[in-house]
Amino acid sequence: MAPKAEKDAKGAKDAKGAKDAKGAKDAKGAPSPGLPLHSKGYWKAIGIFALVNIVMTAIFAGLYAYSVSSKTVIINHPMTTLRVKVGNLLKDSTYSERPADDVVTVVATLPEYHLSYESTFNSKKEHYFRIFTPKKDRGWHLYERSLYYISKGEKSWYDAEGYCMSKDAHLVSILNDEEQNFITSLLKHPTWIGLTYENEEDMWKWTDGSGLRAQYWPAGKPRVDGLSRGIKKVCVSIVPSDIGYNWNDEDCHATNGWVCKESLDNP
Repeated sequence: MAPKAEKDAKGAKDAKGAKDAKGAKDAKGAPSPGLPLHSKGYWKAIGIFALVNIVMTAIFAGLYAYSVSSKTVIINHPMTTLRVKVGNLLKDSTYSERPADDVVTVVATLPEYHLSYESTFNSKKEHYFRIFTPKKDRGWHLYERSLYYISKGEKSWYDAEGYCMSKDAHLVSILNDEEQNFITSLLKHPTWIGLTYENEEDMWKWTDGSGLRAQYWPAGKPRVDGLSRGIKKVCVSIVPSDIGYNWNDEDCHATNGWVCKESLDNP
């Protein structure tokens, strides 16, 4: 009996040892509860994180591309306007010698100056449309900042000036080469302009009050010596068959075509 009992006890011990060893091996090979590498939730979280990063990267890349390609970035417009205004202001050498507080005060008033300028611009625009709209289809030509009317008939210089004044204009004044060439290009016959010479004042004058900046007399003109023979006034016409220097002084009672001029800048 003793040898059999001893044999059974040894078998039980060996079986327990084998079971313990298997359990230890299984425990050693099992994943750690804190790092579920093979779980579905783990990979799902990784996928969501990656997707969010891709979407955010795409959004920022799109915004950057738009800001680079767009000529006007809305958020930058007010700052750009302010920089331009301040830059123009500081170009004035008088401000570089002023105390900083004075410069800050001037910069603070820039919005007020902007509103004033905008108001002036709108007022002038209304003035231009009020003058130009009724006349654009009535034979008036727009050039630079003035309107010009080329007559279809003939009048004396006095009657021609009277006609222009009835249209809130005067006989044309010619102030530079470009205007001289423009007027000449529109004419086919001798035409009155607004330049006169009066014996009493002994000077050439434009009827609209402009200064005498340029003259286009051909050789031998003007013949103001005729004033000594009792002529009180000499008037001027353009002879378009001559190019360039084509002014002609003649009797104001002669009949010619005429050109009226109205400046868009006059109130």
